[in-house]
Amino acid sequence: MTRNQFIVDSRYLDDISSYNTPFRQALSIFTSDVSGVSIPLDEEQLESIKNIAINTYFAKENENQITLDDIIHFCNLPPNVHTIYSQSFPWKNDDSFTITRQNHLKLD
Repeated sequence: MTRNQFIVDSRYLDDISSYNTPFRQALSIFTSDVSGVSIPLDEEQLESIKNIAINTYFAKENENQITLDDIIHFCNLPPNVHTIYSQSFPWKNDDSFTITRQNHLKLD
């Protein structure tokens, strides 16, 4: 399997039990460039991020982490995105996370 084949769109899956969906319950998702300037995303790009599903079996081959470039390519985001911040609902604050070129998304 190539690097990006373990990321799929959860809207096309019948059963997501063997997939990790890190953005599914996000209250909001923000992106910014290297200077911290916000990069607006259209609705399609935001839905693509929210519906990312990661095959947990194949993710192990990639050290259980997803890079920012994986997400940029899969969701057709602008190449100047340097940070993705996922904000959770207030009662789930521990689920908020930031992904940068140096800080990958670690899967549990």
